[in-house]
Amino acid sequence: MQAGALSEWCQGFLYGVAYMGVGDDKEWEEESRGVLRDLMEISRLDADNTDDSDEQAFVELHEYVRIGVHMLLEELQPPDEGDDTDSPTVH
Repeated sequence: MQAGALSEWCQGFLYGVAYMGVGDDKEWEEESRGVLRDLMEISRLDADNTDDSDEQAFVELHEYVRIGVHMLLEELQPPDEGDDTDSPTVH
């Protein structure tokens, strides 16, 4: 059941990325391309043929998806033009 939900979530995430117009023409980093490929594989999981008996494996897969998605979202963010890291922060 959880594996099926994760699979469907990955499908939705990939659909959203494609809907935004981000496709093969984006110059993804190699690691990001690997995460996208993995998300596509996870989205193809057959919920009928999976069981939740290996909870540790699911937790690790869930964590991988979470970290991978954060990495992809950071790469999709446009560079901040006004970011001046040399100036001190005044509080």
